[in-house]
Amino acid sequence: MRVAVALSCGVDSLSGRVAPVLSELHAIGLARQLSADVVGVHVGANTPLLRDYAAYGLSRIDVLAESDAEGAGSVGAALAAWLRANADISVLVTGHKASGAQDSGLVPFEVAHALDWAVVSDVAAVVTMPEGGEGNNGTVQVLQARPRGVRRPVFVDGPCVLAAHERTGGVPARIHAVGRVAHIENVHPVREPEGAEARGAEGEIRPWRARPKLMSGSADTAQQGGGKVMVAPTADEAARAIIDHLQQLGLGPSGTASRNVTQ
Repeated sequence: MRVAVALSCGVDSLSGRVAPVLSELHAIGLARQLSADVVGVHVGANTPLLRDYAAYGLSRIDVLAESDAEGAGSVGAALAAWLRANADISVLVTGHKASGAQDSGLVPFEVAHALDWAVVSDVAAVVTMPEGGEGNNGTVQVLQARPRGVRRPVFVDGPCVLAAHERTGGVPARIHAVGRVAHIENVHPVREPEGAEARGAEGEIRPWRARPKLMSGSADTAQQGGGKVMVAPTADEAARAIIDHLQQLGLGPSGTASRNVTQ
């Protein structure tokens, strides 16, 4: 199974110089967990920065010199056309988003929509990979990073796009000699006819409308800050204030239970 890694020209936030994107280095590490046959792909100009990416374990990088590739839609369309021309590649691994100035992080979703592939974001690690190596029918199990360090297992069948998490994952060792001997080539994939690129399910465009409120009545009034400050209250006064507040939220005890608390 061949795996591709999407690369971009990042910008260091301190110096302003071009630099590799950290999440794309994580993407290279994820791709090497999936397969030993990993190829990089970059949409844009052929820059010396690609040698730095290659030093992390890429023996080949294809450069899609698209002069009109502006915005996530054009970059995603160029990557989708390149993947159609390389039918033996069944997994595309990307970073969280590029580190330029106006990057949106939509490229993985644009590619998945154009090819009708599955997409998983915030991938932290690869657990299992398809057995047999060839074909697109294997199941890939990955761990998706969730808030507070939680890892959720996700199973993906068939070809897919995996977006590496921005801060988790392993960065492979950098070997300068590997970057020097890597094969970097300019390619020009053939674009599909107009209307044949977006093969995914089309969504429905609706006018925006306000979401309905989840809670109504006194609960909303209590959330607007209708409390009071009590300084050194007695135990009975504090208990009564708590019960009144809970009753305003619709959660307080009622009947004999409330009377027993205050007695």
